[in-house]
Amino acid sequence: TEKFVSSSAPLTIDIRPVPSAGQPASFSGAIGRFQVEVDANPKILRVGDPLSVTLTVRGEGLLETVHPPALEQQDRLAQDFKVQADPPAVKTDSDAKTFTYTLRPRRTGIREVSPIEMAYFDPDTQRFQVVRSTPVPLRVDATSTLPVSEVMDLSGESVKSVLGQELTEGILANYDGADLLVPQGFQIHPGLFTGLLLGLPP
Repeated sequence: TEKFVSSSAPLTIDIRPVPSAGQPASFSGAIGRFQVEVDANPKILRVGDPLSVTLTVRGEGLLETVHPPALEQQDRLAQDFKVQADPPAVKTDSDAKTFTYTLRPRRTGIREVSPIEMAYFDPDTQRFQVVRSTPVPLRVDATSTLPVSEVMDLSGESVKSVLGQELTEGILANYDGADLLVPQGFQIHPGLFTGLLLGLPP
């Protein structure tokens, strides 16, 4: 037997940067071919309540290069919702990457989370493609408000706040005094059974 060493011919690879010309505003590093799915929870809420919006990216390509789309830059969504400044929570699986955002509705009458747009660069066609999610139905009601009389005392010459005021009646009343304290004494009553428990080993 004889030992031989063989090597392949050199392979030339042309690595090109993602083009900046014609790059959509919703492009966030996705290279390949992807789809997006969106869900929201809860489906019924009030103005100003937090809304959890989950954006899931699936497809063919490197999920490591997919960064969270900037929802505050999507006009329709920004008109209806305030996007929290904190970065979204990120979860990466073998076939999907999930971003969870917190939004707050700005007004009543919002009936859906409008389609969220995400762009990706297809290396086969050397073109940018834009995909959009399907809208998620919602119902946004008016926020509950307290009457002025429950917040401010307008009976006197000066306006006073009634929040934090000591209450003397009803279930929210404040009670004080040493007679309200419940005795917490503890006493062992000796007996045959107690002696056996203390005397015998476990």
